[in-house]
Amino acid sequence: MSTSAQIAANQQNARKSTGPTSAEGKALSSQNARTHGLTSADFPVRPGEEQELDDFVAGLTAELKPEGEQEKILFRQLAHDAWIVRCCQRSIATLYRDSQTDPMLDEQNEPKFRRIENYLRRAERSYYRALNELRALQTERAVAGAAAVRQSARRLISATEDAMFNQVFDDFMAKRTERASANGDSTSPPSNTSRSH
Repeated sequence: MSTSAQIAANQQNARKSTGPTSAEGKALSSQNARTHGLTSADFPVRPGEEQELDDFVAGLTAELKPEGEQEKILFRQLAHDAWIVRCCQRSIATLYRDSQTDPMLDEQNEPKFRRIENYLRRAERSYYRALNELRALQTERAVAGAAAVRQSARRLISATEDAMFNQVFDDFMAKRTERASANGDSTSPPSNTSRSH
């Protein structure tokens, strides 16, 4: 536990600190908490990979077609996880490419492989969870859309059936009136007929 004198001295020293002043120092300082970027909220992209990431996300977007905010949130998680899987696979490939012997036999690489494997497994689980949730939302949307189309079709059919019934009824009443007139029947059908079926 720090003494009150140590705490006071630390506070006084902290007031004197201005942090990095050069652009290079600020750039380095901004990365202090970052060790490898695989869990960052944004996509970890190395210089020169920007277009590849854009193409990758565009391909996923075209394939999965997210709509609405919920689907877009899940899609972003899914795309991020898929990119992380790709980064992990590249890291493994780099270990093989940069090694003179089989890197899996080199004990110095064991912590690297373990770390990569942990991120890979975590990203794959998260990817499939987001994919399943996205598909469930899209299925719900499709079912709701089909139900709306079915309801509209029912209304249209009902309106068409009503129109057809009314036409048949009107034709029947017109013919009945004609026959009654032709037969000299003085009774005409009531003018206030109800047309329900």
